[in-house]
Amino acid sequence: MKDIMLKIKSDDGLELVTEGRLYTRGSTTLIQYDETVMSGMEGCSTSLTITPKRVRVKRTGSSMELPTEMIFEKGRRLNGLYSTPHGNFGVEILTNNISGLGGFAQTSGTISIDYSICFKGLFDANKQLDIEILQAGADVPAGEDDTHVQ
Repeated sequence: MKDIMLKIKSDDGLELVTEGRLYTRGSTTLIQYDETVMSGMEGCSTSLTITPKRVRVKRTGSSMELPTEMIFEKGRRLNGLYSTPHGNFGVEILTNNISGLGGFAQTSGTISIDYSICFKGLFDANKQLDIEILQAGADVPAGEDDTHVQ
């Protein structure tokens, strides 16, 4: 286990910086971090399972009725249920592109995910998510409009 810092940035300008833990077994990397009040998911734990072909995001916790799992693999379509503190929603995710998996190092790297998401009956959107893994104690500069959680 290694302590790390995560910088998670979405295309809508939100940025989360938090501490996490990184575990490696063979070509699979597991990253775990606890959600906070600033993320709106306090009481939840999020895990990222990274393999050479995909990223699986799983969130569990006391503020959710059901665990939520999203799988990002280029060309793969996932239908499921997305649980939030505000209720459960049917969701469909299509990963358009994913990069950074092949060159991912055990203590640092950046993964970029371009995906389409459809919350059934609510809205459709194309999204971009960047996950940067930094060594623990790394100095992460803050932007003017960023939301930081530490």
